[in-house]
Amino acid sequence: MCGFVGHFNCGNEQLLNHATEVIAHRGPDNQTTYWNSDNCVGLGHRRLSIIDLSEGANQPFWDETNEWGIIFNGEIFNFKEIKQELYSKGVSFTTQGDTEIILKGFIHFGKDILKKMNGMFSFVIYNKKENTVFAARDHVGIKPFYYYHKNNSLIIASEVKSILATVNDIEPDYEALATPLYFQTAPNTGFKNIFKLKPGHFLEFKNGTLEIQEYWNIKADRINSKSFEEKKEELTNLLEDSVKMQMLADVPIGVLLSGGLDSSLIAALMRRQYQGEINSFTIKINKEDLQKQGIVDDSSYAKQVADLLNFKHHEIQIEPKMIDLLPKMVYHLEEIIVDPAAINTYLISESAKEMGIHVLLSGIGADEIFAGYRIHSALNQMHKKNSLINNFIGRGIGAGINSINEGSVLTSSKYVRWLKKIGFMASLEESKRHVYAKDSAIIPEVYEKLFKSKYNVNELNHISRERELYNKFETNYLNKVCLSDASIFLPDHNLAYMDKSMMAASIEGRPPLIDYRIVEFAFGLNEKDKINNGVQKYILKEVARNFLPSNIIDRPKAPFAAPLRSWIKNDLKEMVFDLLTPENIQKRGLFNDIFVSKVLKEHYAGKTDHSQLIFRFLITEIWFSTFFDKK
Repeated sequence: MCGFVGHFNCGNEQLLNHATEVIAHRGPDNQTTYWNSDNCVGLGHRRLSIIDLSEGANQPFWDETNEWGIIFNGEIFNFKEIKQELYSKGVSFTTQGDTEIILKGFIHFGKDILKKMNGMFSFVIYNKKENTVFAARDHVGIKPFYYYHKNNSLIIASEVKSILATVNDIEPDYEALATPLYFQTAPNTGFKNIFKLKPGHFLEFKNGTLEIQEYWNIKADRINSKSFEEKKEELTNLLEDSVKMQMLADVPIGVLLSGGLDSSLIAALMRRQYQGEINSFTIKINKEDLQKQGIVDDSSYAKQVADLLNFKHHEIQIEPKMIDLLPKMVYHLEEIIVDPAAINTYLISESAKEMGIHVLLSGIGADEIFAGYRIHSALNQMHKKNSLINNFIGRGIGAGINSINEGSVLTSSKYVRWLKKIGFMASLEESKRHVYAKDSAIIPEVYEKLFKSKYNVNELNHISRERELYNKFETNYLNKVCLSDASIFLPDHNLAYMDKSMMAASIEGRPPLIDYRIVEFAFGLNEKDKINNGVQKYILKEVARNFLPSNIIDRPKAPFAAPLRSWIKNDLKEMVFDLLTPENIQKRGLFNDIFVSKVLKEHYAGKTDHSQLIFRFLITEIWFSTFFDKK
């Protein structure tokens, strides 16, 4: 796991060195840069040594002719198989790692090397003689890839801050920031003229011209005709092979263990592959904060799994100094991602680093492809009902509960919010429901009051992408919903915060449940393979019965959450009122300051729970301050 930056037709050696240094957290083991003043081309790399720890594997890495060079972030898990194929064709190697495999594979196979690679990656290959660039991002978007293209210049980087270290005229992208969602959807980043390369895409740059193409996407209309038992066997083999490959490392590895199905299954498969010491890590939240947040304590389940598998288990108590930690996380996340789970991930990663662990496997991604979220089941049930009934239910629930005080001791605010959410979703056209199904998505009524500038929400990037995905395939409704999550929510939210928060602590995160072969398999399943008689992730649970006890498999789903309500009420209250002043809100020009003041007043009077919305305000203000006031 590493970080890189490439300058093409821009910059200078001093800027390149600085742009590489600002991502030192991604690679504390080595920094190397290359600068060609004739072509005004630079390659910078920070290395976190995971495979082949020798200096010969440092980057930029050049072939024997010194004509082809590469900078690379990630891991190619099947690099040994590709290496054997290249060996058979007479190709020789000087290192034992995967970087050289990508470079020489590209020299030999061209862009078809992407069809052979299984891994998580973003890379840039530069040809000195032709002065050309080829770069790509992995199938599902595990590794980040940012670029800035203006006139004849191109900058490619693992993090936005490397681009900001080079370019002085970056401004906020107000249209992208005015999203109902609580994260940015590709290609938007929130920074004007800085973009994300979508997963499964590559770019080519020659003579100042940039071209972007897709090399892989999810096919959601190819139904697997095998029997259920045959599909179970196929999935078992895929899972075992993926975990085996992703345990490949020349440094100690561990696992993020929540005690839920996904991470527990990974842990069980890790134990089948390796009988030595394996470290597991989980978050523990105090009882009072659990009750306020309306979540359950996962830590006892995690300990049970760790004891069952004889892991060396570590519980990380959440008592962070939020005043100091929140600005740090905003800096590392770069994009506005309003999810406190990133803080949990960072705290676990920091603890793992202190214990000498360099790699952590994660169960992230299974919910998106196997229909594991509660909203998947709710939307699917709505789909099965007559639209007239849905609209009637929506209006009825809305009229009945909108007046309920969420802060009342006589009600559970969690259930009131669920009812309101279901009522609102039922009232929408089916093709629009999933846009607002994501937790904390701002509904149209609030959206119109919140944002200062008025945009047509139906023409914004994320809505266009959702609409395109919904209409892309003739397939069952559940597959359409999962396709949206796997294509947008997974890479732009979950994988984005996983990579940034873990790399902030110099830890490599690996998600074996979304090996692209497993993703392809999941979208070949029929509806009952995913939700059967109300049981979600049905096929994954049936596979897990060969490795885990029933109380772990069949326990109610618990989110990877943080005590946000407690933080907003206590730890962050002073910061909220210090930063979210009418003057600051007006200065930013994004939110309506009168509406923000109303939200704060209602929340702290106990009338309505606006914790998530206030957290968004706070993250946004810190983001503006971090990247624009202090640039």
